[in-house]
Amino acid sequence: MKIKKASCMFTILLMCILIVFGLAACGKEEEIPEYVTTIGAEIADELSSGQFYLDGDMYQFPLTVGDFLDNGYSVSANYTNADTFALAPGGQTNSFALVKEVEDCYQDVHDVRCYVYNPTEEELSLEECMIGKITINAPAKMMFPGGIWEKTTHEKVISAYGEPRTFDNDSDIFYTMLYDIVMEDGSKWEVEIMTNNFDICHVVYTWEGMEID
Repeated sequence: MKIKKASCMFTILLMCILIVFGLAACGKEEEIPEYVTTIGAEIADELSSGQFYLDGDMYQFPLTVGDFLDNGYSVSANYTNADTFALAPGGQTNSFALVKEVEDCYQDVHDVRCYVYNPTEEELSLEECMIGKITINAPAKMMFPGGIWEKTTHEKVISAYGEPRTFDNDSDIFYTMLYDIVMEDGSKWEVEIMTNNFDICHVVYTWEGMEID
């Protein structure tokens, strides 16, 4: 009987400890990185501003590949002809990656996937080409208009940008929202935002003029 009583007391004590730790975890607020406060005060409220913050730098559409190269990105080593590449007038590329070594992030290297186009009547180097589609994947330090950062749920996205054109809920785990926007330069874009129950998974900007299979 003494052994049984001692076992019961140990079980009760263990349960009390777990409850205390559980309450402490629930009451602990998530730490907000400094850049979220700083950039949040600077970035526009409207998605149509074309602004976003990524891994230490602010960007705004219209964008060229050169805008990313200037901020420490490079064309993936898988593309050996990047230095000599020339895109014909009116041409578009297939998808390729821009990569950057990052500090104080969730990983050592971050990449974005791009399609680019040439809107001019002359050949352009890759650096000069305009970005017509870009996929920004987590994990990364990122922020979008209205204070939407990587630790954002779909409810907060809708609260910031309004009801999306389409909303897809995959098994109550992933939420995909599509928004149609007109940038400040008059160009029309589709913005796809995917979240899970806690974070942004990716944000994809696609210009309406891109012909992508």
